[in-house]
Amino acid sequence: MTMSSRRIRLHWFVGSFFILLFIFLLMFRLGVIEKGEEDGDHFIPTQVQADRETWMNIYQQEQKIGYVHRQIFKTLEGYKILESVFMQINTMGMMQDLRFKTVGSLKPDLTLSSFGFSTLFQPVPL
Repeated sequence: MTMSSRRIRLHWFVGSFFILLFIFLLMFRLGVIEKGEEDGDHFIPTQVQADRETWMNIYQQEQKIGYVHRQIFKTLEGYKILESVFMQINTMGMMQDLRFKTVGSLKPDLTLSSFGFSTLFQPVPL
């Protein structure tokens, strides 16, 4: 076996490996391969991060204009998700306070049980 035929085989092996890896990752991304367990036609995640609190900033053109506060916790009926959003934006020359509150109740299998949403818009004096 010559040196050039060894190189060709190595290239075919490496190329085949990356093609198979690409196909596997594509199938995972498209949902053909999923994590978790299947129960009939419902997908059940293997892990839920309950009793969790997250704070996130909202930026517009590198300037902070608000924040999001999200809480997830376990209840007797399943899970509850609370989310509060606050933004202060300039609309047509007026500063506006925007507040959103969302409450969601999930069953133990993470299907939506109930959902609530409220908003508040106020002009801010300059």
